Amino acid sequence: MCGLAIFLLIQWVAYLASEGLVEASEAVAESQHILLGLEEVVTGLQDAQRGQRGYVITGDESYLDIFHRAVERIPQEMDDVRQLTVDRPLLQRQLQELELLVAQALEEFQDIIDARKTSGFLAAQQLVLAGEGRKAMADTRQLVSQMQEQVRVSLEEKERTAKTAAARAPLVMLGGTAVSFSLLLAVFFLLNREIAQRRAAEQAVARHAQELARSNQELEQFAYVASHDLQEPLRMVASYTQLLARRYRDRLDSDAHDFIRYAADGATRMQSLINDLLAYSRVGTRGEPLRSADSEAVCEEAIRNLRAAIEESGAEVARDPLPRVLADAAQLRQLFQNLISNALKFRSPEPPRVHVSADRNGNEWRFSVRDNGIGIDPEHAQRIFVLFQRLHNRAEYPGTGIGLAICKKIVERHGGRIWVESEPGSGATFCFTLPDSRPQP
Repeated sequence: MCGLAIFLLIQWVAYLASEGLVEASEAVAESQHILLGLEEVVTGLQDAQRGQRGYVITGDESYLDIFHRAVERIPQEMDDVRQLTVDRPLLQRQLQELELLVAQALEEFQDIIDARKTSGFLAAQQLVLAGEGRKAMADTRQLVSQMQEQVRVSLEEKERTAKTAAARAPLVMLGGTAVSFSLLLAVFFLLNREIAQRRAAEQAVARHAQELARSNQELEQFAYVASHDLQEPLRMVASYTQLLARRYRDRLDSDAHDFIRYAADGATRMQSLINDLLAYSRVGTRGEPLRSADSEAVCEEAIRNLRAAIEESGAEVARDPLPRVLADAAQLRQLFQNLISNALKFRSPEPPRVHVSADRNGNEWRFSVRDNGIGIDPEHAQRIFVLFQRLHNRAEYPGTGIGLAICKKIVERHGGRIWVESEPGSGATFCFTLPDSRPQP
C-alpha cells in the first residue's frame, strides 16, 4: 500500500511537471504567434504604402487594388493579435495606440491618393515630400518594435520555464521506481519532440511568409521597371528610327533603309517580349480570387477579341456548350484567347478550323481546343510550355515564345493541368483541366 502511495505520488508530481511543460510550450507558441501577427500588421501597412506609391507614380489604378486589399487585411491581423493578448494588459494598451497610428497612416495614404485623383501627380508629390504618412509609418514601426521586444522578453522567460520544467521532470522520475522512471522519461521525450516540431514548423511558416513577401515585392518591382524604365527607351528607339527614315528618305540608299527597318523591328519585338513577360509575371501576383465563372461567356468574349484575326485567316471557330467552372474569368479569357490565337497562327494551307469543347471528369472539367493546323511532334509536347521555347523561326511564325508558358501558369494557378495531343500535319488538341464550381458530393 505504501509502495502504491509512493508510486501514485510520483505519478502526480510527474503529471504536474508535464502539465507545466505543456503550458510553457503553449505560451511559447502563443508568443511566436503574437510576433508573427505584429509583423503581418507592419507588412500590411507596407503593402498599403506600396500600392499608394505605385498609384501616385504611375496613375495605374491596379495599384489601388493592392492598397485596398491591405486596408481590408490589417484589421483582421489586429483582431488576431488582440485575441492572443487578452491576458496582457500592457500589450492591449499598446495595441490601442497602434490602431490609432495605423489608422492615421492609412488616412494620410488615402489623402495622397485622393490628391493624385483630383489634382494630379504634382499635388500628390507635394504631400509625399511634405512627409504625409512618413511619420505615422515610423511611429508605427517603433511601437511595433517595442511590442515585439516585450514579447521576446516574455518568450525568453517562457522558454526558460519550459527548460526548467524539462530539467525537473527527470529528477522527479529518478526518485521513483524503475517503471515510473521509464514511463515519465517516455512522456518527457515525446513532449520535447512535440515542442521542437512545433517550433520548427512555426519558424518554417515565418520564413515562408518572409520569402513570399520578398518575392511579391521583387515581382512588383520587376513589373514597374519593365513597364516604364525599359519600354520608354524602346519607344524612343522606334520613334527616332521612324523619324530618321521619313526625314532622310531621299538621301539614304537601300542598305540604310534596311538597317532602319531592322532597328525598328527589333525595338517592336522587344516591346512585345516585355509585354508578354509582364503578363507572365502578373499571373500569380495580379490574379483575382477564383469564383464561379461561365466559361461559355468567357470563351465567346475571347473569340470576339480575335475577330479581326479570324476574318483575316478565313477561320471557322466553333464550340460546344461549356460549363461553369471555378476560375479567374480574366485569366480564363486570356487562356482561351492564347490557345485559339495559336491555332490561327500555326495553320496549314487549308482555312483554320478550331473547335472548343469540355467534358466532365469527377470534380473537374477537361477542356479541349482542337485545330487542323500543322501539328506538333510528340517529342516537343512538353518543351512548348517552357518560356522562350520556339519550334519555328520568327520569319515563319512571329511571336515571343511566351504565350503557352502563360497558359501553363494560368492553368496551374487554378490547380489544373495542361497538355497537347498532336502529330505533325494532323492538327493539335490542347487540353487543360479546371475545377467545377459545383463539385460532386
